[in-house]
Amino acid sequence: MIELTDAERRIAQWIAEERQRRNEAAGIRDRSNNPALPGAGPHVVGVPGELAFAKLFNVWPDLDTTPRSGGADCERFGETIDVKTTGHPDEGLWAVTSKSACPPDHYALMGGRNGKYQFHGFIRDDDLVKYGRVTTRYGRQGYEAPLSSLSLTQMKFTW
Repeated sequence: MIELTDAERRIAQWIAEERQRRNEAAGIRDRSNNPALPGAGPHVVGVPGELAFAKLFNVWPDLDTTPRSGGADCERFGETIDVKTTGHPDEGLWAVTSKSACPPDHYALMGGRNGKYQFHGFIRDDDLVKYGRVTTRYGRQGYEAPLSSLSLTQMKFTW
């Protein structure tokens, strides 16, 4: 279990709100369509999970608030990682893989809320597309990988 300090939680909240504000000002709309996400939209759930992942794996998190849609949240072993976060303990990883012209090498899933997070695992982008199930959430299609398909290690192949 990774626990964010009060200061880390405040930083995550500020980054989430700032990303949302800047995206809206740049005309980048929240495409999650999730009515349960108030104010800062998906950022309010995602940014704390990204910071918890960075803390766990000792990598530098993406603190940028420049308007954008999609992209990696950090880099580890020279490979890019898009960290997804869920507040539902049995929910697998879900991602819209077409949102970025340069998809990440890996996706990682963090589960939790209120500053307490658990790492669920990694899946390579090509494995998510290959083995993931196409599902629809909040009117958007994406790929879903159940928890059982995630790996606790980031695989790097050099051949």
